[in-house]
Amino acid sequence: MGSRHGVGEYGTPDSIAWAGRRVFLLAVLRVAPQTVDSLAQDVLPAYSPEFSAYQEGTRTFVCFADGVLRYVVGSGVQNLAARLAARSGLWVPSLSAGDDADKALAPFAAALAGWAGRWHLRDDWILNVALTTLDSLSRVERPCASWRFVASILRYPHYGGPMPAAPALTLDPWLPTTETYAAYRTRALSECARQLDEYLFCVDEHYDEAGFKLTPEYRALEHHAEWLVRYQVLEEEWPDIAATATRELADGRRAPVTDQAVRDAVKKTADLLGLTLREGRGPGRPAGSRTDPSKPSAGRVTKGTRR
Repeated sequence: MGSRHGVGEYGTPDSIAWAGRRVFLLAVLRVAPQTVDSLAQDVLPAYSPEFSAYQEGTRTFVCFADGVLRYVVGSGVQNLAARLAARSGLWVPSLSAGDDADKALAPFAAALAGWAGRWHLRDDWILNVALTTLDSLSRVERPCASWRFVASILRYPHYGGPMPAAPALTLDPWLPTTETYAAYRTRALSECARQLDEYLFCVDEHYDEAGFKLTPEYRALEHHAEWLVRYQVLEEEWPDIAATATRELADGRRAPVTDQAVRDAVKKTADLLGLTLREGRGPGRPAGSRTDPSKPSAGRVTKGTRR
């Protein structure tokens, strides 16, 4: 992704967040692939393809919104748009299939809640990525040797307003009897650059006035995403991460980092992604211990309840 955090020059808060989420999910696969293995082994058996079905013009699917797992029903293109919006965390579903149908989700909701609590991945957006992944895995006849998260997580925001036309560059003709090749070439390139800059400035103004934001630069995002995975998913603490983490200097060399630097980077990355950080271990809890997923947690997502 380079130093620019996003696909293009401009983006929306949603597209910028999803660009970072893609980096985070790839970091999860590198640093903690057992999370996806756990999803396939512990949650997939409770998933049914009927949770996302299209029959006689009606679409039924499950999604998380405001921490609640619900059936949503609808039809046609409008419902497909709502489905995508729901799974990207932009839309709260208002149509439910009914209490009886929602009750059928209880065993699956409990299994997914256990997975979410075990790995501290309870936010709606990542639970909806898990739902998309489970839906894909449920339709595969043979299990894969290595599971992967599945989600359409790269968003390309569209600006629907009028746009300035790209310029058809206009130049004076070259008269070789009055101007040398080198002189004309220099003058022509300068004129092309002027016209191009004028066009780019106009496009900039259109996107700025439409409310788009410049995608920020975040050179260390991949490293910080890995630190976030180590803290959030693997339950390492700041000193554990700082002991092996490094930062890149201007000359390309690597240097050690402090506990505070790791803490600040992890919090900055979590804010960018919209990921709720777990609480650090309290006094007396040994390093490397894991929360027992069978025990209730105040922050655990359960069907029909809010976080």
